[in-house]
Amino acid sequence: MGGIEMKRQEITVKAKQGIHATPAIVLVNQARSYKSDIKLYKGSNGIDMKNVLRVLGLAVRCDDTVVVEAEGEDEELAVEQLIEAISNMK
Repeated sequence: MGGIEMKRQEITVKAKQGIHATPAIVLVNQARSYKSDIKLYKGSNGIDMKNVLRVLGLAVRCDDTVVVEAEGEDEELAVEQLIEAISNMK
């Protein structure tokens, strides 16, 4: 880390219940599997995506737009797979 490079991508959440407890746990567990630092943004509020309470605290609802941002050695893979996981939430 320490560089200015990072990967980020925006997505609109389509899950009817947003990111509630069960999908939050799944996303956090997936985020923890990467070495990169990963943040989830809703508006200007960015939180550590490896912390389930912070993810729940964002109160992401259906049709909210969020940004997944990662910085580190596996940032590309992390963002790609986390965006895919969010897009597949029901």
